[in-house]
Amino acid sequence: MPKNYGKLKNILKPLEIPEAGHGKPCIAGRSREAEGDRPYRLRYDFHLDKFLVTVLVVALSPVVMAQTGETIVFDGSDPSILQSVTLPGTTYASALAPTNSHSGASDSLVGSSITINNGTVDAVFGAFNRMDLGNVAANSVTNNKVVMNDGSVNSYLYDGWTHYGDAEDNKVTINGGTVAWNLYGGYSDSGNATSNSVNMSDGKVRSNLYGGYSDSGNATSNSVNMSGGNVLYLYGGSSNSGNAVSNSVNMSGGNVWGYLYGGSSNSGNAVSNSVNMSGGKVWMYLYGGRSYSGNAVSNSVNMSGGTVMANIYGGLGTNVTRNSNCKQKVVLKTDIA
Repeated sequence: MPKNYGKLKNILKPLEIPEAGHGKPCIAGRSREAEGDRPYRLRYDFHLDKFLVTVLVVALSPVVMAQTGETIVFDGSDPSILQSVTLPGTTYASALAPTNSHSGASDSLVGSSITINNGTVDAVFGAFNRMDLGNVAANSVTNNKVVMNDGSVNSYLYDGWTHYGDAEDNKVTINGGTVAWNLYGGYSDSGNATSNSVNMSDGKVRSNLYGGYSDSGNATSNSVNMSGGNVLYLYGGSSNSGNAVSNSVNMSGGNVWGYLYGGSSNSGNAVSNSVNMSGGKVWMYLYGGRSYSGNAVSNSVNMSGGTVMANIYGGLGTNVTRNSNCKQKVVLKTDIA
């Protein structure tokens, strides 16, 4: 044993290496490593005579091959570019989506662009991923665009759809045409929906329109800008079991035939969501923020024009024992017809 072993042992105390993902929220059901953080490998080099200890932390990162965004223009004249895309429990035989979406994941998950000028399709996906590619970053759909000028979608339009990742910075523009069911700027089953947007100047969405939606994650900073067209229900951002935070709707024209929500959550909280209305017509209720079993905090409605046929709520939550309906605000700068 080296004569200086005792001193060396004191020097070589267990090192406190920051836990992978330290400072980041851990999504339930996944390790932090699965979130894209990098495991650590330690190598100790000992020079016993000089008590020199060198600690090398080597970050091991999974290699993810980036895919270039794809551009697709569809006018109905070439149905061969359509493909079969399967969601859990549902298959769309003639879907418009990036290459190889039929395999479970589009070749391009980032930066694709789809334009629909005419024709009829079963569904639209700006990017699609139902596979687990290793971590949230690899699974995410980001910065994709869908522009619809005319034509018909027989079911759903998703700019970005992901099962395991986040949907972020996706953008839909609707200038015409008809979507038979729901429209989503960004959609995630288990990740977050963040900073997705829908701009609508004309056309019809016969069911729900969402700037961003997450089933079990948070919906944050999503938005809808509506200057024309017709929608049944409109949501700036919505989550089933997560929180809806800082989502917004700006409405200057068009019709919402049902309810309008700046932000909505079924079992989470609705916080700091807003509706700014200067024109158009809402035929039923308008909510800055709505939580069906959580808190509604600091939501707002600012109305300078337009028509609301029923009630206006800055925010509404059903569980009053958890401080629902606090700090809500409604500002009316016009008569309500």
